Amino acid sequence: MSKKADDLSKVTSHEDIRDDRVWINKSVHGQTKSKAGIRSVPLVSPFIMFPKSPKTLRKVLKPYGVDIHSLRHTYAYLLKQQGVHVTTAQRLLGHSDPRVTMGIYTQVLDNEIDDVGLLLSKAAGF
Repeated sequence: MSKKADDLSKVTSHEDIRDDRVWINKSVHGQTKSKAGIRSVPLVSPFIMFPKSPKTLRKVLKPYGVDIHSLRHTYAYLLKQQGVHVTTAQRLLGHSDPRVTMGIYTQVLDNEIDDVGLLLSKAAGF
């Protein structure tokens, strides 16, 4: 991951949202690790302010069994399931190296293996 905490935890005001996009230019630790971390992503739901500190965000997420790091993994996996190309996901996630994104995208769930088996059986006429 390019950051230890979710980028949205540093979207600190509605000023970071314009033209139906969230503009990300910092991380919870200050500057982004690379120029790739400075980006905009589509705003897909109403804006809800995240807690500003990682400690507070962890406390808010804990009752749901979610940790900060899993937010980015979930976002990456949702992009994959929707067929978003890995280089597009790389930009949305702010990864400077596509191998980082591929490391997430290549994580496979058991149901994906089963789905491929069904596709292959259908293609073979079985």
